[in-house]
Amino acid sequence: MNWHNKCSRADINIIDLSPGQQTPCCVSCGEIAPSESKIAAKPTDNEWNIPREPHPRKRNLYWPSSVEYIDENQPEYGNTLIECPKSALNQQVKELNLFDGLRENQKHLIFEKLAGRQTRLLTLSKGELGDPLHIQLKVRPFKAGLEYEALSYTWANDTGKRGATHIVYYGVSWDVIKVTENCANALRRLRYRSRPRTLWVDAICINQEDVAERSHQVDMMAEIYACAKQVVIYLGEQEPTENHEEQIAILCKRPYFSRILVVQELAFARAKRAVCGSKSWDWTEFYLASQGVSWLRHVCDRNF
Repeated sequence: MNWHNKCSRADINIIDLSPGQQTPCCVSCGEIAPSESKIAAKPTDNEWNIPREPHPRKRNLYWPSSVEYIDENQPEYGNTLIECPKSALNQQVKELNLFDGLRENQKHLIFEKLAGRQTRLLTLSKGELGDPLHIQLKVRPFKAGLEYEALSYTWANDTGKRGATHIVYYGVSWDVIKVTENCANALRRLRYRSRPRTLWVDAICINQEDVAERSHQVDMMAEIYACAKQVVIYLGEQEPTENHEEQIAILCKRPYFSRILVVQELAFARAKRAVCGSKSWDWTEFYLASQGVSWLRHVCDRNF
């Protein structure tokens, strides 16, 4: 989402609107980026929701006055519908075309089309934990030697909420991409303070509105995780308080380990590291505590 459409050349500064709330502002046009509170007011679930079809008599449809309408299957409705004024018809067509053009333009700005064996990688800009999240997206040929790390996580947070209520800023104009709270928290924990970091994150690197692309990239996911320099497992913000060995046993009971896709993501990974809040563990430490998850021991020692 571009929050300063009329700006020909964006010049972004970060301002403090209130203590602890840093917000991008464009010096060129004077616009201020929308806050996460506004985004949260209209959450999107990123799941396929099929809208309910209204009753035929409540659809408020119009039939062009220049065309005779005859419904042979339902003669009781008569042979005419409400006649629409030509001025209103032209206005509706204009608004529809304008909306479609804007929507397609915004998609094009963010998601460059993939061709063949290509994928997108995001570059996570450096920053402190509380700084706004900013990324760049690049299309790359998927081949040997491509350097990146892959994120493995759940879209839902510790309380089960998975609505896209948080913001990641993209590109030189700092356009808005909406992500789940868990995705945003994972990016904050993975962000370096002094240098950028190259990652593959499914919710951002795959155009979720393009069904064909999503299907194609899902088919490549085993290779994407297998070729990553490291797979980082994000287990949420709620850190376990037990001692070291008990911590890992508690983590193994998190909802993350009940996901079917986790088996694929971890089984093919060359190197793995787990992150929970400010703490992290090398994956080999999960070996001794993996009795509670039957398949986890095989993933730890790659005995498959």
